[in-house]
Amino acid sequence: SVKTIGDDNDDAAQSVMQQQLNAFKNNWFSVENALRVYKMYLELDVDHNGTLSQKEMLQFAGSSLSNLCIQRIFQYKKTWDGEMDYKGFLNFVLAMECKSHVCALNYWWDIL
Repeated sequence: SVKTIGDDNDDAAQSVMQQQLNAFKNNWFSVENALRVYKMYLELDVDHNGTLSQKEMLQFAGSSLSNLCIQRIFQYKKTWDGEMDYKGFLNFVLAMECKSHVCALNYWWDIL
């Protein structure tokens, strides 16, 4: 194909736009990410009471966490009548997905 002078600029602009779009989608605060985390919460809440029990949390990520780990989270993190609310779940997911961030390290340090 024949390229014109403006084609390189168009390719560069499209590349920059694609990079910005990817960064936006990977942003913790993006709409896509917020919906993804909320969907996880709703799927875990099998009794539909608006909070998560220890049993429900054991299903997180295909039961990759031990019963003891979940017990410690519920023991050392604020819960409502022994169940985790959505804010607590957001903190948990952030700590799980961003393990090297200082806030995540503090989260896990508290339950050790």
